[in-house]
Amino acid sequence: MLVEILIAKAAERQGSKKAVAEMLGVSSSYLSDLKSGRRKIQPDDLAAIAHLAGFNALNFLALATLEGAKGTAKEKVLQEALGESIRQLESTLLSGSTPLKSSNSRDIQCILC
Repeated sequence: MLVEILIAKAAERQGSKKAVAEMLGVSSSYLSDLKSGRRKIQPDDLAAIAHLAGFNALNFLALATLEGAKGTAKEKVLQEALGESIRQLESTLLSGSTPLKSSNSRDIQCILC
């Protein structure tokens, strides 16, 4: 459902699903496969599509990282580290708000510079 929403919002913002596919260097059928769940979305695709949809890509990378760690020893540590960002992201998505520009994105950018 998340991927479906992101692809729809990205297509709306970029003019079409074909435009989104071209920007990502993939085919429209690839996006359809992601949207339908026939393909599992990779963290880089999730972040790129989120960005094209007007959301903060770093938050979606955090979400994908946490999802990928489910059932592992790292899951608890990542939940502590990323928990607040993920909760903010989930509440924003559930409310239907867009675009998401996290206040902590500046903090993350400063840490990386």
